[in-house]
Amino acid sequence: MTYVLAEAEQKRYLSFAADVEVLCIDAANFAASIAAERFREIIRGEAGSFGAVFDDKSFDSIIDAIESQKAQAYFLVAKWGVYQPYIIGASLHFSSIITQRQGDGFRHIPAPYIEDICISRKLLSNFMRETDAFFPKNCELGACFLSETARLSAQACHNETTRFIGEYAANGKMIINVFRQLNSNLGAIEDSAVLEISHLVDIMKDDPDLSICTKELGNEFYPKEHITHSNVFIISWVDEVLKESIVASFSNTISTFSGKSVIRVQITSNGCPEDEYKLRKVIFSLLAAGAKEAQRRLWISNQSMMRVHAFNEPPIVQALKDMGAAPRLLGNNIMLPVIGGI
Repeated sequence: MTYVLAEAEQKRYLSFAADVEVLCIDAANFAASIAAERFREIIRGEAGSFGAVFDDKSFDSIIDAIESQKAQAYFLVAKWGVYQPYIIGASLHFSSIITQRQGDGFRHIPAPYIEDICISRKLLSNFMRETDAFFPKNCELGACFLSETARLSAQACHNETTRFIGEYAANGKMIINVFRQLNSNLGAIEDSAVLEISHLVDIMKDDPDLSICTKELGNEFYPKEHITHSNVFIISWVDEVLKESIVASFSNTISTFSGKSVIRVQITSNGCPEDEYKLRKVIFSLLAAGAKEAQRRLWISNQSMMRVHAFNEPPIVQALKDMGAAPRLLGNNIMLPVIGGI
């Protein structure tokens, strides 16, 4: 345990290294564990703080995803005397990828999509009150939690980098500060967006009429696993004459608040069609092909939606909005994409 002499009096202070740690709870029998109930309590409280709706019954689908190892849950736990461990925060990760431009093509980097990360003020206050322990005022607990979950997630997937993908509220000063401490790239409202498309059934009615290619993520992305990753696939469009290309990656996730299936999409370009109609046609074809592939993989239900990330892609953001995609809101907060790397 860590004892720090304060200026005015001696208090028991908690340090991240000695008294707080991040744990990935064993997925087996997760539903029956105290961690599952703490997780539900943390997410319910977070939804309330944003004025968002929390579906308690549908949260069972999150528990099922963790038990089936479709998702990974990480917990921030404090320990002090008999209080060991005491869960004060939780985070939910899904396997995904980051796509970046590289020369005339693209580079795809395995990375977790952080669906949610939260430290419960209520549980933290309860722990400090019951133990008479304190965190130093300059303790960046959020940054420590996020960086450690990224490290553990990379370790579990044999990734060489600890990058991650997520979202942040445009007016969320605390989480913005955490992301900036970890040298993250924050999407700006002028050129980036997280947009939602709910009419997947309508999208799948039309056949894409452009030349597109579906690609599995296999050994070239996960050389140490030697498997095809069932949670992610890529669809691309290329104009060989004009040297234009757009790629969309699709990941299977679930919303922690609603418990509904969410297809997380990232669209990245390496040269966009200047013609607005053609660009909308290309994007629609990519999304239609992606929706059909997701349906083939049994990712889609009647209530599924797509959540599209466009990072530093002004023409694509505008094209998606013209197609009817709506800004992703958390309560009344506009959400934007973030790509982190430690």
